[in-house]
Amino acid sequence: LRYLGLISRHESKDAEASDYFVRALQLAPTEVLTYMALGETQLNAQQNVPAQDTLRTALALAPQNARLHLYMGIAEYRLRNFPEAAKHFDRATTLDANLQREANYYSGLTQAILGNLYAAADSFTDVANNSPTHPLGRSARNLRIAMEPETPEKRWTVSATTGLEFDTNPTVTPIVGNADPDGAASLSF
Repeated sequence: LRYLGLISRHESKDAEASDYFVRALQLAPTEVLTYMALGETQLNAQQNVPAQDTLRTALALAPQNARLHLYMGIAEYRLRNFPEAAKHFDRATTLDANLQREANYYSGLTQAILGNLYAAADSFTDVANNSPTHPLGRSARNLRIAMEPETPEKRWTVSATTGLEFDTNPTVTPIVGNADPDGAASLSF
């Protein structure tokens, strides 16, 4: 049933995919990959509260799964629970080096919203340096540049208007939704 759900999701039939995943979980209620697939599908369908519940269950079964932490961070971010989102993005970064670009980028957005601008700048710098040609790397570079104060005394206030606010499909390599091809991004001061 999980494979039928994956096929349905690939065909952009999220409701059908969710039904398959739920039925599969009735047969195998501890199958972490099925919970993850259901959570991804719910995130794609903008069902953030159900995704949060699904991913919470999956994390209880597999607390060391980095991708689950990344997806839970996305759900928490969309629900504007920024402190929890930051924890999950940081945990994903710690657990899996292959997720560092996405997790660090989203951690940077979250830290900026929380007002932790030095942490945000560090995250953006890391993404920009390690992925200079990737759309997230270009966006991170532009966000980092936008964060540089004109004088050392300038007090930063920030509102990130890019990234997860517009990224609705975490199952593919995330690309900034309203960015131009050069990865333009905006922060307002």
